[in-house]
Amino acid sequence: MPLYQLAIAFGLLFVRVLAVIIAAPVTGELGFPWRLRVLLSLFMAAAFFPFAAVETEWLKADVIVIALLAAREFIVGAGIGLVLGIVYSAFRLAGETVGHTMGIAIANVVDPLQDVEVSVIGEFWYFTALAVFLAADGHVYLVRAVQESAQIAPVGALSAFSVKGMLAVMVESTGVMFVFAARLLLPVVGVVFTALFGMGFLGRMIPQMHVFIVGFPLMLGIGLLGLYFALPASAYLVDELVGESARLWGGWLRACS
Repeated sequence: MPLYQLAIAFGLLFVRVLAVIIAAPVTGELGFPWRLRVLLSLFMAAAFFPFAAVETEWLKADVIVIALLAAREFIVGAGIGLVLGIVYSAFRLAGETVGHTMGIAIANVVDPLQDVEVSVIGEFWYFTALAVFLAADGHVYLVRAVQESAQIAPVGALSAFSVKGMLAVMVESTGVMFVFAARLLLPVVGVVFTALFGMGFLGRMIPQMHVFIVGFPLMLGIGLLGLYFALPASAYLVDELVGESARLWGGWLRACS
């Protein structure tokens, strides 16, 4: 393979890896330094390039062709990171729902990086899940997904995408997110609703008691207690999430190859 084709192939693989890092959790957060993203992408591309499958048919010194190839590589890589990001959003969605159920939606804070309101419990649960993800070597699975993508979806191929397959993977990822969010929040929300039903029943039985005066601190305390017991159990879901993500990655790569 000529030297210029090697350079183009390496650049395309770098674009794919950079897209994964931009879209994946942890490295995709807005506060993550861009220089570190580029350095990680360079190191990973250099490590995977000797084992990557490369098609030389379209590796030409043509700006339009190179731009199309780079766009294709970016879509392939971004899909890998986006699948994991969507699935892990289950923790944030569950935390926001639990916060609203506990009655502390007013305690939302403004994220200075995104300039939007975020739920305190949602962010706490999400970043706790990311910490467990790193502790459980989830980033290693992400690196392995990039390595497999370099072999399953050859670098430099200008084949057509299976749009139906890509949409199916994204829809399934969203469904997995909602299922895992429901599994996370149902125990906590169930406890809070049970306590709320009990207070309402007590208020009907004894109208003289101002039950709802103590309702807010009681809901907050019960919700935090339920969250305390749910956090250890939610850590076990990380392995399941990684497994589901690996299955979805495979579907995404098959749709892109």
